[in-house]
Amino acid sequence: MWVVLVSYVCDCEFSKNIWYHFYFNHSTFFDCLVPLDWLKEGLLEAHSFTFVAIVWWTWRHWNNMCFSQETWSLNRLVYNIQGMIETLKNCFSVNQNGAIEERFTKWNNNNHSCVILNVDGSCLGSLTKAGYGGLLRNYAG
Repeated sequence: MWVVLVSYVCDCEFSKNIWYHFYFNHSTFFDCLVPLDWLKEGLLEAHSFTFVAIVWWTWRHWNNMCFSQETWSLNRLVYNIQGMIETLKNCFSVNQNGAIEERFTKWNNNNHSCVILNVDGSCLGSLTKAGYGGLLRNYAG
């Protein structure tokens, strides 16, 4: 799966336009010979939030093209990527000492009494093996 992701993200001309838009255009950036090394290098760069957001949205775009025959414009992807970058920055704020500040957040259910089900799942490299999990919370208004 990683090889497919990196191949699409590095070799596709449409994807390259996204990277260029966010100034990932140095000469060795598209030398994707070892996918895991390329991902590690991108995550260690000063602009790791931008890197993560571009990888996520280009991967999501690729899935939409393959499974839903839906193509997004470059402007739509840039907008989504910028939104995710801001979200990541807000979630992982760094204080003046360089330490990550903890942020405590709470979901607002507008004071309704209800039960909330949050679920997530994944399938890593196999269509027959998958994992999932869920959490039920009772919110009293």
